[in-house]
Amino acid sequence: MTATPVDPRTILIIHHSHTDLGYTETQGRVARWHRDFLRQALEIIERPGGRAPDGWKWQCETFWAVERFWETASAGTRAAFVRAVRSGHLGLSGSYLNLSELLDYDILQAMTKRAADFGKSIGVPVESAMTADINGYSWGFSQALHDNGIANLFTCIHTHHGMFPLGRTQVPFWWETPKGDRVLVWSGEHYHFGNELGVVPGAVSSYLTKDECDAEMIFSDHWKVAEIRIPRYLDRLRQAGYAYPFVPVMASGLRTDNGPPNSEIADFCARWNRSHADWCRVEMTTLSEFFRRVREEDVEVPVHRGDWPDWWSDGCAGNPATTRIFRQTQRDLSGYRRLLDRYPQLVREAIDHAEYTLALYAEHTFSHSDAMSQPWHPLVHAIAARKKAFASEAQEAVEQMTDRAMKALGASELRVGRPLRFRVLNPLPHA
Repeated sequence: MTATPVDPRTILIIHHSHTDLGYTETQGRVARWHRDFLRQALEIIERPGGRAPDGWKWQCETFWAVERFWETASAGTRAAFVRAVRSGHLGLSGSYLNLSELLDYDILQAMTKRAADFGKSIGVPVESAMTADINGYSWGFSQALHDNGIANLFTCIHTHHGMFPLGRTQVPFWWETPKGDRVLVWSGEHYHFGNELGVVPGAVSSYLTKDECDAEMIFSDHWKVAEIRIPRYLDRLRQAGYAYPFVPVMASGLRTDNGPPNSEIADFCARWNRSHADWCRVEMTTLSEFFRRVREEDVEVPVHRGDWPDWWSDGCAGNPATTRIFRQTQRDLSGYRRLLDRYPQLVREAIDHAEYTLALYAEHTFSHSDAMSQPWHPLVHAIAARKKAFASEAQEAVEQMTDRAMKALGASELRVGRPLRFRVLNPLPHA
């Protein structure tokens, strides 16, 4: 990146909940939590008497959470959600879940399209996506984003497996797609880095930052932590030649994955700006607002193309038998699609559920946080069992659809005396 270094004078907090489908609790309970997190966010935004914290905003990390919320929300709650999105208090994301690289392009494109279609339905195009924890993507992800109108991707890589692209954090680049289109990527810090800086009262952490802030300070004096760490962090950016007058950090309401909204972040912003706005402001923002500011800056951004290798494959490698079922089912679903295209007389059954359960298996979380330290823990086994069930459920759905299609094309059921006659079907568009 060729640019003149500047002093970052504004910290932009993107408040979200990192979506782990498992890890902290069972998948079903996590789904109920995220559904409720959006209700809590709306309660904060629409507090009676205009008592909502000034400048408070919430960013949906995944569209999966929005789907779970929407399917049970009342008409009034849905209307409040749409108001919050349109007013800019609540941001949507085009990424369905934080996925491993297991999904093929057809399913990846279909799951991304769900977010894009929802945005169109409420009159707010989804232009940005974010991921957290995972540290890479197949090249097709860039094309799926672009083809669905999603122009921006914010990544929060967890480096205990891989490393930041280009060897540094807080850097943008254009990701050129297989077809030559471009998506603007911002490679940021860890998804709890705002908690490390002390901007979340009651939820400070020291996962990555090791300094004089001891446990007593971390747990009881977020303000002192912020006054120590924020100046140091901004100075580090200046020394690295950082080129923007603002810098984004992600923050969670609690020091955990699958964390709820926290209204006190806005209180921290107000207090900080009263004390230190002469040299650094702190504001809350959404993905769309952040990328709008990035695109307004006159900074040269490099272009990169190709795969972004992922090293977050423990779960896939640790469950080879189930991953084999997943892969075969995904191939079978692709074959079923080709059958429908080749033989238009077939009834076109909805494949949404099969795609959904395959996506749940491809999500990056495969077990509980204590899987290594307490492998006997009931939650370890409950989460792992449900994870495997996603692949099995998808297999059954695809199997049933395929069998019905084959019967319509002349296949017979297994019975005594069935004649040994065969019909060869070509599902491909060519001989």
